[in-house]
This record gives sequence, structure tokens and C-alpha cells, in this order.
Amino acid sequence: MWVTLRAPAAHPDGDHWITLIETNVLTFGTVGSERLCTRNSEYWILRTGRHDPPQGWGRA
Repeated sequence: MWVTLRAPAAHPDGDHWITLIETNVLTFGTVGSERLCTRNSEYWILRTGRHDPPQGWGRA
């Protein structure tokens, strides 16, 4: 996920823009007879300012 937003509380100086870059890594396993997500690891970083994603971001 790549999100650019205004957040005065998170960035009180300047123009209030921040960029949130986040990804999730899911681990699946069998619980009983069902295949379920057994772990969700979330990784993210906040950067002050407006940052564009790299070229090709979001394409399979």
C-alpha cells in the first residue's frame, strides 16, 4: 500500500504531507479441516513529504 496524506498531528511543521508505505506478509496453515491465515506480519514506514511510488508500482 502506498498512501500520501495530510497529517498535521504526525508532521506539525511544514506542509503536513506524509507518505505511508506498507506491506503485509501472510502465512497460511491448516486449522482443523480449513486452510486459514495463521499469521499476518505488517511492515510500514512513514516519510514526511509527498513521495511518488517507483515506476511500475502496483503492476503485476
